[in-house]
Amino acid sequence: MVHGLTTDDSLSRRSSVTSLPWMTPILWFAALFVIWEVSLDVVGISDYLVPRPSQIFARIIHESGFIWPNLLDSLLLIGIGFTIGAAVAIPLAFIISVSPFLERSLYPLILLFQIAPKIAFLPLLIIWLGFGHTSAITLTVMFVVFPILVDSLAGFKSVDRDIFYISRSMGASWWQTLFLIRLPAALPHIFSGLKVSIVLSVTSVIIAEYIGSNNGIGYLVLRAVRVSDIPLVFALLFCAALVGIVLNYGIRYAESALMPWVRHLERP
Repeated sequence: MVHGLTTDDSLSRRSSVTSLPWMTPILWFAALFVIWEVSLDVVGISDYLVPRPSQIFARIIHESGFIWPNLLDSLLLIGIGFTIGAAVAIPLAFIISVSPFLERSLYPLILLFQIAPKIAFLPLLIIWLGFGHTSAITLTVMFVVFPILVDSLAGFKSVDRDIFYISRSMGASWWQTLFLIRLPAALPHIFSGLKVSIVLSVTSVIIAEYIGSNNGIGYLVLRAVRVSDIPLVFALLFCAALVGIVLNYGIRYAESALMPWVRHLERP
């Protein structure tokens, strides 16, 4: 009987672990949409100013053939810009972490670059690179590099020096130290920067498409605003937000797959 209770407890624990990460956000969103739908009747706000969730979802379904190709185009730019930014930031963070001179020299410049408003660079990027995908990808790279760089640098510097001394005394090579000590220690910090940057990449691509593109979600939002199609604006923004949420959860599951020891520690 004790064994049966133990089995039931383990099964219930597994089901809660697998269902809660998906069910809890869905329930919260459903509750938000219900409150939104009902409150518009109570407050008396015009549908022209704030459309109902039912109207927004109806527009998404009705305009799916129009939204979907542009959403894929934006998603392609997000993926390219985010990948390039991560490919630049993570190796650069490692190089800076092993060189105090580079850290003292480059970090103030990186911080200055981050403080500068990147949106202001978009007109310059359009002048230099022209309208289209190149400007959007470059702006996305500018948005995502710094968060990944800072978090990755903190991760690479978090390794205790005594561990390096022990590994060297045991004859570990430079590559073994990198892949068995430095990189596993830095992975939680790296993924923290990736989760922040993937959302920033969605924002940067949409902003770039407002000004310098003839397709994509940002371009469709601009067209919908020009004709005062408010339900379509909300529908497009909802699709963009959904893309950001899905990509963020994709990074989370990649983090769980690459760091099983963290997943084990977080298990209730």
